[in-house]
Amino acid sequence: MPESTYRSVHTFGELAYDPAQTEADGRQGLARLIVQLTGDPLSFGLLGLNHSVQQFAAQRLPTLRLLQGGLIENAGKVGSYLIGRLRGLQKKHAAMGDVRGLGLMVGIEVVDGRAGRRPAPQIRHKVIEKAFGLGLLTLPCGESTIRLSPPLIAREADVDKAIAILDAAFAAAG
Repeated sequence: MPESTYRSVHTFGELAYDPAQTEADGRQGLARLIVQLTGDPLSFGLLGLNHSVQQFAAQRLPTLRLLQGGLIENAGKVGSYLIGRLRGLQKKHAAMGDVRGLGLMVGIEVVDGRAGRRPAPQIRHKVIEKAFGLGLLTLPCGESTIRLSPPLIAREADVDKAIAILDAAFAAAG
């Protein structure tokens, strides 16, 4: 079939595919989808045309559909809001160093004070413990960074709750 058969309004990054056609086309359609996802024609050759490959592709199609249903846009919008709110909180807490991230994956560097900007793993530990006690799950990352990784369905109201908890946690940590 011509290449245009596999292109449609559905896109995921550089990937464009027609889910109905991919499912109807069987193994060849799944092979094309895997090659598009991995960007490596050899990766499919190593996997072979077997049942596990079919499962691999079949399990990922629903995920692609969900992402195309607005979750990527939501992650960008709510992630920007989260980073903006965290940067506002930086002005209040000297232990908050750099705030960085992409989408909803955000890191907060914890330092011993903005002037020295030395990593402060002890303060980070206190902030993580206090936030957990208040209902916010965060993760340590690197030497003294706190990682926030909310679900793709997070809303701005969820961010507001998280900011209130982080505000209290940083205040309690000193």
